[in-house]
Amino acid sequence: MPYQATAWNRSASFIDWAGPAVYVVMGLLCGWLVWKAGWSHIDLTLGGVKFTGWDALPVMLSRDRAGCQLLQRSMLNFGDFSRYGKSFDAVKRGNFWGLPVNFLFFSLLTVTTTAATLPVFGELMTDPVHTVSRLDSTTAVVLGALTFMIATIGINIVANFVSPAFDFSNVAPQHISWRTGGMIAAVGSIFITP
Repeated sequence: MPYQATAWNRSASFIDWAGPAVYVVMGLLCGWLVWKAGWSHIDLTLGGVKFTGWDALPVMLSRDRAGCQLLQRSMLNFGDFSRYGKSFDAVKRGNFWGLPVNFLFFSLLTVTTTAATLPVFGELMTDPVHTVSRLDSTTAVVLGALTFMIATIGINIVANFVSPAFDFSNVAPQHISWRTGGMIAAVGSIFITP
């Protein structure tokens, strides 16, 4: 069991610095775009895209589906993360700061960044990879690419690695460590191409 805790701690350590790193780079990108566009030229309705009546229904359903997909992984993996909480209060505090506060702040950051692409680049860009590729600085593009890789790895550790690692480990804990369970899941995912 000590080995499992050590492997888990390494994964948690990566997530602990990957999350803030993504925030820093997104904040810099947002700040630069807002500075370049000027706050008065930013339309948070994302270029006046408006849906009324029945036209809004597919958009709302798509948004709700995406939200459910995002949260379902957190719900499925909740026990795997909460088991290491120091107390029930610590878990509640982590959920408060990690879910509603984090989601709200990152949503505002994302909408502001997206809205600022219209006055800066002349088109509304919803894909951050496309936005970063339009920057004039090679350093900024490389930093953005590294940030996307770090974010992808961090999200996949949380959503697709931790839970299966525990699942495989729990099948035969005397033979399969948490790390080995994670490797089984990682290799298996290549064959099923999730």
